[in-house]
Amino acid sequence: ARKEADLAYEKERQSLKAKEQAEKAQEQHKSIVDSYVNGGLEAGISSDKMLANEQVLKTAALDSNVVQEIYSDQNGAKIVDFLVDNPDVMDQVKGMSPYRVMSFIDSQIKPQALSTKPSLSNAPPPTEPTRGGGTPPKDYFASRHPNAVIK
Repeated sequence: ARKEADLAYEKERQSLKAKEQAEKAQEQHKSIVDSYVNGGLEAGISSDKMLANEQVLKTAALDSNVVQEIYSDQNGAKIVDFLVDNPDVMDQVKGMSPYRVMSFIDSQIKPQALSTKPSLSNAPPPTEPTRGGGTPPKDYFASRHPNAVIK
C-alpha cells in the first residue's frame, strides 16, 4: 500500500510539474507574439496585413524552429512582411536547411527588410470623383411644351 501511495504521489507531482511547464511555455509564447505584434505595428504594418502574412507563412511550411526564431526577432514582423512581399525569396528560403535559413535571413533578408519603408500613409482616403458635367437636364414638361407659361 505504501508503494502505491508513493507511485500516486510521484504521478501527481509529475503532473503538476508538466502543468507548470505548459503554463510557462504558454506565457513565453504570448510574450513572443506580443512583441512581434507590437514591433510590426511600430514598423507601420497593419494588424490585418500581419494576419495575412501569418497565413502565408503557415502555407509556406517553413521549419517550426525557423518560424519561432523569426517571431522572436525584434524585427520579425518586417522580415515576415518582406518574405511575403517577395515570393521568389520565400521560395529560395523554403529549399534551405534551418541553419542555412537563419544565416541567410540575418545576412541577406534582414538588411533588405529593414531598408524598406511601409506604404502606410496618414493621408485621408480619396474622395469620390465628380461625375457628370455640363448643364443640368431640362425639365420633361419644359422640353415638351417650350412656349407654355407656368403661373
